[in-house]
Amino acid sequence: MEEYGASPEATKLVNRLRRVEGQARGLQRMIEDGRPCEEVFTQLAATKAALDRVGMLLISLKMRECLVDEGDGEEATREGVERALDAVGLTGFGDRSMLELSGGQRQLVSLARALAQDPEILLLDEPTAFLDLRHRVEVLSVVRDLAAAGRSALVVSHDLTLAARFCDRLALLADGRVLAVGAPSEVLTPAALRAVYGIEADVLVAPDGTPIVVPSGIRHGGGAPPAAGAGALPGATGGASR
Repeated sequence: MEEYGASPEATKLVNRLRRVEGQARGLQRMIEDGRPCEEVFTQLAATKAALDRVGMLLISLKMRECLVDEGDGEEATREGVERALDAVGLTGFGDRSMLELSGGQRQLVSLARALAQDPEILLLDEPTAFLDLRHRVEVLSVVRDLAAAGRSALVVSHDLTLAARFCDRLALLADGRVLAVGAPSEVLTPAALRAVYGIEADVLVAPDGTPIVVPSGIRHGGGAPPAAGAGALPGATGGASR
């Protein structure tokens, strides 16, 4: 039978993280007390060494161990973990080390971690940040499928074209105010992009009707600094702020 509780490696990781926390608190106290530089640097070296040991343990940490909630029973944990991995397309990956995964797969693990708690609403802040185009599409496709299956999802994103592709409704905010809310084709207009981002842009239309934002230059003479774009999938509303 597979073990869904904390493995010896996970337990060691928790203990070492606690040591890192203790070392860091000691370092903070020494700085606040104005202790000599030599003592501070010695403590800093000890803190770094503790953190390095944590990094070494991460190599042996399995994906499944990142999804386990120790507050649930074993059977509930088993079912939740396997269901979450299946939902994000990572069935059979549970025993892989986190360091063996690509950036996109790690984002999917984060999404699976949320799904293992069986939420009705997903709140995702820049889930595609630092990913290449393929993995951005992969992550948002999974979120889209989850929303189509009955969940609600709110996604904050700076990628307006991808947000328009995968979201039913968008919201643009500028200076803490909601400037526009509605279908992507209604929200992503040259005037709205000029007001929110201070740019000139053409908005083209893909064959399926999805708007495509093509920036053409900076609007001269000032303008609002960039604000985040946000997309919402079925059952939710969207919003973001700087």
